[in-house]
Amino acid sequence: MKPATSLALFALLVGAGCGARQSPQEPTEITEFPAVACSTLTDSEVARLVEILPTLRSALQAASWSPTLRKPGENAVAALSNLVEGMNVPGIDDSLRPAGSDWPSVRRMLYKVYAASAASGVWAIGPKLAEQWKQDTTRDGRWTYKSYVEMKGACAAVPKWNVMVLNNHRAELAGLDSLGQ
Repeated sequence: MKPATSLALFALLVGAGCGARQSPQEPTEITEFPAVACSTLTDSEVARLVEILPTLRSALQAASWSPTLRKPGENAVAALSNLVEGMNVPGIDDSLRPAGSDWPSVRRMLYKVYAASAASGVWAIGPKLAEQWKQDTTRDGRWTYKSYVEMKGACAAVPKWNVMVLNNHRAELAGLDSLGQ
């Protein structure tokens, strides 16, 4: 992942839909990441995910998959889950089997990496920017702040260790940026 990927992922999950012709709907209720997203991420899991990425990319391309980013009114935390779950395309297990993997294990690793990336982005938001969002009384401003608060709440459960592991492997995880392309 590129150095700014954490912030970019956060921006896509929180801000997608801002600037559209219509103001976004209010986000749904605050939710939490699935428990697997907040379990400990290991260096060996990251190495395994990096090893499998070319196979995953090929399987997604074969299924004509493209990422579904946040829809208006969708909870930012749900958007991250939908991104991962959307990769469960027909034939994914058959495609991953020659690489010695399967969808459930790839899913677990993706959740952990994406949640750590979101947490890194949320934690990078300074109090000054958060306060600006809080003070913005436009519909988009209220929506952005509410999205930030819900994502911040979900990211509180992400172990700091996972973010450290993510930061140690950003270069190797750059392939995640090209999934769906």
